[in-house]
Amino acid sequence: MLFLAQPSPISSGASTSLDPAPFAAVAASAQTIMGWSLIIIGSSVLALLQRSYVRSCSVIVRLIYLLFVPGWLFLALSIYSGTRVQGVYLAALFVSHPDSRSLKFTINSDFADQIHNLRYGLLCFSLWLLVYLLWWIFTTEDLTSK
Repeated sequence: MLFLAQPSPISSGASTSLDPAPFAAVAASAQTIMGWSLIIIGSSVLALLQRSYVRSCSVIVRLIYLLFVPGWLFLALSIYSGTRVQGVYLAALFVSHPDSRSLKFTINSDFADQIHNLRYGLLCFSLWLLVYLLWWIFTTEDLTSK
């Protein structure tokens, strides 16, 4: 019973522990963005593999599909940055004496990189969609025979 009256190192004075709640919020957001990125990658691969959409006979017009490559690259980088955010969150949880300033800087930097890469990936797919729609609206090709 005597040991209960003694102050524990955690509850006495200045605490060296780090509040994990903000890190958990950023990690949850990063996980959501990773899920979006995976869905977009899967959807774009499915769009390439299926044949029920209207395709141009012109090779020049079909070159717009090359926009998928940088889109996939940016989404893969977004997923990578998201895994780094998860790693910082785990470090905040399990390191006994974390450097809070360094962890905050790293998680903010990685999360910003994740968002930027997602935006660039979405920009690539948006450009593809815009060009595809413009081609589809203004084409003079006979699309009924396909």
